[in-house]
Amino acid sequence: MLDKHSLPQFSAGCEVQIPSPDAKADDCVSRWSNTKLGKPAAIIVPSNEENIVAAIKYAAANGLKVIPVNGAHGTFVPIDEHCIYLPLSAFDRIDLDEEAGSVTFGGGVITRDVIRTLSEKGFYTCVPNSSAVGMAGFCLGGGSSPLNGLVGLAIDNILRIRIIMANGEKRVLSSSSSGEDARLFNVLCGAGFGFGVITSITLRAWRIRDLGMDEDKMWTRKLLFPPTAIQAAATLFTKLQNPEPRLLVTLIFVRAPPAAPRPGAPMIMLSIGFLGSAADGEKAAAASFDESVTSQAMIAESGTAALSSINDVSAPFDRHGDYKEQYSAWCSSLSVETIVAAFNRWVRFGEETPEAKMTSFLVLAAKSTKGMLENDVEGKKFFPRSLRGRHIFVQAVPWWTVETAEERARAWAAETLAMVNAPQHDGLAADNGFTDGDRVTAYAANLSKGIDLTTTWPAPKIDEIKKLKGLWDSKGVFWNPVVDDCCNMPTEPDTTTGLLLTSTITQRESQHLEAALPQQKYRLILTDGERPFICNLCHQRFHSLDSVLCHYYGIKDDQRSTWRQCWQANELVGGCWEAHGKPADTSWCDHPSCLTSRSASKHSQYLRPFYPEYVVLRGDSGRAECVWPPGVGWPVDLTDLLAQNERYRRSPVTNPWFLCKWPYTAEERARDERLGHFATPTNVVSIASAIRRNVQVAHHGEPAPAISQGFVPTMPEQDEDISQESQLRRTDADGCLGEDPEVQLLYLLDLVTPETFASLQSTSKTGEGRKSGIMDDILLGVALHTSDQLLAEYLGLAPAEVRGWLKQAAHDFAAVHFRDEHGEPHPDPRALIETFRRRHVEQSSGNWVALACCQGGKISRPARENAVQ
Repeated sequence: MLDKHSLPQFSAGCEVQIPSPDAKADDCVSRWSNTKLGKPAAIIVPSNEENIVAAIKYAAANGLKVIPVNGAHGTFVPIDEHCIYLPLSAFDRIDLDEEAGSVTFGGGVITRDVIRTLSEKGFYTCVPNSSAVGMAGFCLGGGSSPLNGLVGLAIDNILRIRIIMANGEKRVLSSSSSGEDARLFNVLCGAGFGFGVITSITLRAWRIRDLGMDEDKMWTRKLLFPPTAIQAAATLFTKLQNPEPRLLVTLIFVRAPPAAPRPGAPMIMLSIGFLGSAADGEKAAAASFDESVTSQAMIAESGTAALSSINDVSAPFDRHGDYKEQYSAWCSSLSVETIVAAFNRWVRFGEETPEAKMTSFLVLAAKSTKGMLENDVEGKKFFPRSLRGRHIFVQAVPWWTVETAEERARAWAAETLAMVNAPQHDGLAADNGFTDGDRVTAYAANLSKGIDLTTTWPAPKIDEIKKLKGLWDSKGVFWNPVVDDCCNMPTEPDTTTGLLLTSTITQRESQHLEAALPQQKYRLILTDGERPFICNLCHQRFHSLDSVLCHYYGIKDDQRSTWRQCWQANELVGGCWEAHGKPADTSWCDHPSCLTSRSASKHSQYLRPFYPEYVVLRGDSGRAECVWPPGVGWPVDLTDLLAQNERYRRSPVTNPWFLCKWPYTAEERARDERLGHFATPTNVVSIASAIRRNVQVAHHGEPAPAISQGFVPTMPEQDEDISQESQLRRTDADGCLGEDPEVQLLYLLDLVTPETFASLQSTSKTGEGRKSGIMDDILLGVALHTSDQLLAEYLGLAPAEVRGWLKQAAHDFAAVHFRDEHGEPHPDPRALIETFRRRHVEQSSGNWVALACCQGGKISRPARENAVQ
């Protein structure tokens, strides 16, 4: 906890607050969402720029991050004890220059104030679809607005930005800036999070009268459909999904409010706005007057509205608190079938998740691309051109009231985006490919936990963000999503190492990891001469995945951004694929070395990626070091790595690792022995937990080293480092992402020892005991290798009781352990478990038989030793 007296002396008017130890986070900080919300080290509300400079210098000297706050809608920005929370509410000035056609607003100005001030004077500018959002944050994320079709994005209309840098320097940047200032200005336009404190921005502004609207009001039309009319609503939206520049079309799925006749009922709202005359609006939206549509709508009405009320419909969504995230995708088009499927999935999510039913919503917005494409100045700014050409913006907003609903909420949002990003809708490969245009679908202003940042910015832009961050904020005073890894770094070749990097960590985490790992670590730093990526056809080696792709199809430099279209048009010539007769049953990434965790199961017979997951540490040299701790089966150097990969290529089942970031090493096992985790039968939970970590290491199909039976260590003296080591260890609640389900089942029997089986027999006698997750896992370990009848005899239960318990145990175990490297659940875990059990049934007699996996009758041994009395 900071001492208030250690803070610098701020000028009068600057508010400073140090949260008390017993204060709740949401009592200290009011934010649109409580996700990633903790208590900051200090809350400083500066009254002038000098206060900001003093706060920055103090943060830099004390290893803290400065989080500038505008509208408090950045749910992806972590707030914790390592940051200074810097609300800019005092920077609320708005100045309209009518002659120049521009508006300058302070870094703390909220959208509603800009709309009100400008509309009173007959002007308008680019604004987001929520009046509670901060204008500066809106611009830094790209600035998509209802004006996209007319004037382009907000970043296309920024004239000046005033910013205070990490060294306290004040700079004014513009589109006419040159050199490094120009690079900084461009990155602020679309990827501007974490480069400094924005104190003002100047945007273009236009006169409302020039829109040609009747009485300066936009024409509107609203249709409200019941859930039974989703087909009609979806059909209407598809007819309007390529609108002219002045037409705005939005389809929203929401629940009826508590005061409605049917509270919580699904509602389908289609809202139309036209920035022109009513007559022109009715022509542009003629499909909405079709009787086949209106006859199915509960409400179908037209009207006019002032531009000052443009965001009134979104006001109910502006409330602070609870847990919310925004997931988005830009699409070229949507089919009726996809919209209907997305609606049904949203309805089902609400029914399955009462904690998110009334509040979560889905938005499909159709906008013209004309203004966005016309204002793309050589692609210098950080809003990808591939997104500028897409008409449809999809936004899934899971909004849940209790933390336990988080996983289900995110799963719904992810499934929805997967639907709208499917290849039949926007021509993208199912895995979003590896080129810039194909992979990018998300909106930077809607970052969320777990998002793959290569779906937000192309790889070259991500590299530029890193370089500029190092140039302007080398000490990391400001939080940045790319450098500080709020989300996921790309599963792409790192420009420094050429290896697939599926996990990055912050500098602070890196220091902790360095201290926690054993002294002996295996490091791999690839140089330009090392080429670990292999072409499937000619076996030539390359330094990066992109090089393999270009070699395979003969892609030239000027074809990189459009290679898929060129391939479909047969314009790619001279590649390896053509030289081998264009085989139809191969893909450029079929060789295991070219598979990522995302594409492995989609493009090949191989179920896992070629390389293990690495942790990336960046040393003083700035080069990335791929580090993994010593453990069973992990490669010790590059030669060993490639040799093991070659064995894996010939036989995928011999993959020596199963993508888990924290293998259970000999050192960890020794630590568990010191902690007494195997001491007595009463410590069954610790025994099972330790064994579970142990079985996460498998080597060439052989069991992990078994824990010796009857081992009773003495409890050690208190170690100062034990608590820190324990905190760094992976917990059961984290799940076991990416581990092979077959291996999980094969080694589940290691949970069965005389001690654990005795506890199983004891706890099975009580309903409370049957609720133990560890007991369920032990039961499943037994049940996999024996029949229900024999298991019932072992436990002294009725067969029906065993079957019910077993069903629940299988469900719970699969929910945690049967997941791929993205954390997605196995599609049919029960079938997998039943297939495993059926191996023990003799075809001719139907009798259960002991197999090699039963470990020599291990099931019956503890049963005899611990017979039920």
